[in-house]
Amino acid sequence: MLGLGISLSSSGTVSSGGIAPSDISGLDAWFKVNTGIVGKDGGASDDGDMADNEDINSWADQSGNDRHASQSTDSKKPHWETDAADFGGLHWPDDVADTHLNLASNVSINANQDFTVMVRMKFANFDTAQGLVASGPQDVIKWTTNKRVAVILGGEGVTEFEEASDTLAADTYYIHSF
Repeated sequence: MLGLGISLSSSGTVSSGGIAPSDISGLDAWFKVNTGIVGKDGGASDDGDMADNEDINSWADQSGNDRHASQSTDSKKPHWETDAADFGGLHWPDDVADTHLNLASNVSINANQDFTVMVRMKFANFDTAQGLVASGPQDVIKWTTNKRVAVILGGEGVTEFEEASDTLAADTYYIHSF
């Protein structure tokens, strides 16, 4: 189960204390967990009527910028999981189907400007690399193990970072900030 809340900001500015999307200067997109999700069979997360394993058509941007995410190819749609132990939500079943949602074309991160990407998620396991943010066939940010993250920006190759002391646990939520 992958419960996801994603915010993209073109500025690196976040207020001290707790982080709320309204505190982020230059917020481009906010995909609030379990909010604004519409299923293929007509279910909606806001109405509480998503069916278990229903394919996801779209996820509405909550920033007010109308930069929604969607998927029109049935075989690539993530699914809704209602019976998760902690809460229902988006589920990317595996790497084989290449399940993903496409961001609106007007969302852009440039390598030569400050930006912040924040993702709240948990991994079921670390058996294969897990892409967090991707563009086409190339993962931009991905966890390659439970200690190492790889980042690709501006087509300049891969930069990998390895955590020296901590190890991510499967089935535990983390907020990843880049």
